[in-house]
Amino acid sequence: MIDNPENAGVSIHKLTEKLDAGSILIQEKFEVENNETISSLMVKSQLLAETLLEELLNNFNELYNNATPQLEKLASFQSLPPVKRRFVNWDQNTAQFSHALRQYGHFGILISLDNALYIANDVEVTTFSHDFTCGSIIFEDALIKSIAINDGYVVLSKRSLRLYESRVLN
Repeated sequence: MIDNPENAGVSIHKLTEKLDAGSILIQEKFEVENNETISSLMVKSQLLAETLLEELLNNFNELYNNATPQLEKLASFQSLPPVKRRFVNWDQNTAQFSHALRQYGHFGILISLDNALYIANDVEVTTFSHDFTCGSIIFEDALIKSIAINDGYVVLSKRSLRLYESRVLN
């Protein structure tokens, strides 16, 4: 999801038959921070949308009559991430895991664990020098599992693990 764009934003536009093609009534962008996640972008966008909607309702006639035609080449729409891009494997390093969490943490990353496929949302990644085999469980208690990765380990909250049905991939 987040492939390091410089900006994100919210547009409220007229509805048309074509998705995201209506004239823009009101629009505002904001900077995307380096540590931004899909969750933090969703919150920022929602808060900005509320502010813009209030402004639209307070100045509806003026904004509607002065709507700006949308240029199709500049229009964008962010769909849900493809499931296959959400897979991570235990041979990845902490930077790769952290990137996947930034992009898909809200929706969940997909991991293979105990010969099953899981969606995990509550995940921490730590760099740590070790001699464990990637993918091995290095710590477990009633609440968490820690799995060795290339240059560190991943901590999974057992409460957040959900069994994934592979037929959804097809």
